[in-house]
Amino acid sequence: MTNSVALALKMLESLPEHSREKVVEDLRKRVMEEKDELEWEKQIHRKKKGLVSAAQNARRQSKAGRSSPMNFEKL
Repeated sequence: MTNSVALALKMLESLPEHSREKVVEDLRKRVMEEKDELEWEKQIHRKKKGLVSAAQNARRQSKAGRSSPMNFEKL
């Protein structure tokens, strides 16, 4: 256990029970948000190479005259 975690636990233990429960619930939510954010970052990193390749391909097609403006009405 790191010093930061040990300090946080001591601080938590100094609170009344109902306050501890509230802090723990807030911390649980924050940890879940952080896990979600890390998962998004992993997915973006995995997809980045494919997105770069698709963008390069689109640029080549545009320069070669094989593209047309996007018609958002058809979407």
